[in-house]
Amino acid sequence: MPSGDDYREGLYAVISVKVKNPQFEGQTKVRLLNREVEGGVDAVVAEAMETFLEEHPQVRRAHLRKQPARRPRP
Repeated sequence: MPSGDDYREGLYAVISVKVKNPQFEGQTKVRLLNREVEGGVDAVVAEAMETFLEEHPQVRRAHLRKQPARRPRP
């Protein structure tokens, strides 16, 4: 059974979040470091991905075919 990481492989998104005191990684501000935001964003993205994949089974199947075979974990 594919994991969430399998579905996220190769996916990119731009997400806008308003944060009172944002903390960024590095001077280029590429990544937001505020951990309190991460859980909320993860939940919203997971729900949207689940809905999308349920409504578009052909996309889900195509994406799964692109994944390399995974060995069972010991």
